[in-house]
Amino acid sequence: MVWQSISASRPGAPASVAQSQLRSYVLIFSVFLLLLLLALSASWAAIELVNDTRAYATGEGRYSKAEKIAVLSLHRYAYSGRQTDYNRFLKVIAVPQGDQMARAALSRTPPDEGLARRGFLRGENNPEDVNGMIRMFGWFAWWKPFAAAVADWRVGDQLVDRLFVEGVNLHTAIAAGVLDANARSAMLARIDALDVQLTDLENTFSTHLGEAARTATALVVAGLGLTTVLLWSAGIIFAMKLFRRQIALDNRLAT
Repeated sequence: MVWQSISASRPGAPASVAQSQLRSYVLIFSVFLLLLLLALSASWAAIELVNDTRAYATGEGRYSKAEKIAVLSLHRYAYSGRQTDYNRFLKVIAVPQGDQMARAALSRTPPDEGLARRGFLRGENNPEDVNGMIRMFGWFAWWKPFAAAVADWRVGDQLVDRLFVEGVNLHTAIAAGVLDANARSAMLARIDALDVQLTDLENTFSTHLGEAARTATALVVAGLGLTTVLLWSAGIIFAMKLFRRQIALDNRLAT
């Protein structure tokens, strides 16, 4: 169309008019290409946000599973006294402690993303999830539903610290040979109480994270739809102005 319009120009027509025609068509094409790229970028951002929420949820799942295995390991150790059971406790308790280290690093000013990445990996999060979890902290720490989930996790960190202290105390008592039936029952009762609190917190966290995920999805879908409509509306208006300009140029060439 561009070249037909140019070739249709009468001999002697000003070169600047033909060039202006070409520029108009190129500009129209460029605008719609830009709008397409913007729409695709917005869609990609929406997918990334959903993936980041999923990464955060899967990290919480690993955290909770490790905590429960740690409690089970302490129960076995309290009755068996085997070092292998205590080593198992140390291994699994390192998972929530790694996530705790990562979140503490992200709470710094400025955040230490390198330390956070190492912490999340120590917490056995999938490497492809780590960047998403860091983004969630960086972008949405101010957002109430997400902030509530972060607050839940920080309370969980404190409980896990207490669980670790109870494990060390149990280990010390067994090593010293002073763990009688009464002392063992008292220690395991405290460990079970921490387990109950962590389980309750896990349910609360899931509720808060679910609210954050639903709100994020709704905002992304609404924002993406509104942005697409606005961009394409602006593009159509701009294109109509350029077409009117093109018609005016064609009329000038026809005279």
